Amino acid sequence: MSLFSLLAVPLIEQAQPLPNLRLVHEPPTWCYGFLESWFNAGPRRHGTLAWLVGVGGLMLVAAGIHLFLPTSARFSPGCESPWSLA
Repeated sequence: MSLFSLLAVPLIEQAQPLPNLRLVHEPPTWCYGFLESWFNAGPRRHGTLAWLVGVGGLMLVAAGIHLFLPTSARFSPGCESPWSLA
């Protein structure tokens, strides 16, 4: 990138900011509202189940992305297994 583009981007961002709420805040809020509406019946185990569905779903998405990445693109600094260090 040129120096001009690196200086122009923050100025454009100041003039017209990106829609932060629409891109960052609304999707998780919708997901939390959905889980609460389906799993909030009162008992503690329902909250635990909602947490497992929410976190488990995100974990499966992250694992799927990791498995479909080429081996050279995977980023794991210092996370090698102990038996591969020999």
